[in-house]
Amino acid sequence: MSRIWWKIVEQDEQGNYKTLFHGLHGSRIVAKDKWLTAVEKMVGDGTSKTRYLSGFHILKSYQECEEYLKYFKTPKNRVIVPCLARGNIRPKSHSRHPVFLAKQIKFIDQTELAMDFFLTS
Repeated sequence: MSRIWWKIVEQDEQGNYKTLFHGLHGSRIVAKDKWLTAVEKMVGDGTSKTRYLSGFHILKSYQECEEYLKYFKTPKNRVIVPCLARGNIRPKSHSRHPVFLAKQIKFIDQTELAMDFFLTS
């Protein structure tokens, strides 16, 4: 298995993963079982004048996600989930946090992750 990345998503009552801010192809609900491709375009964060090439926000570790979550003001059903990433993975250079951006991600089933860990340990 490739390197494991971590992503913060919102989880609804039915167990669907939702993007935190911008949707993908008109919906915030994203598939768990296939590669997702970001629509890359120049964007800005909130009121920031800094522009950057958009992508899926990912972090290198679960612990970094926990730290990053502390900066979110609105309590929602946010969860930290493992994923694979590929295509134009780069640091979000203007972020104060160790956030990376990726062109594509695929969520990993928690059972599959545990089995891979067990088999490689």
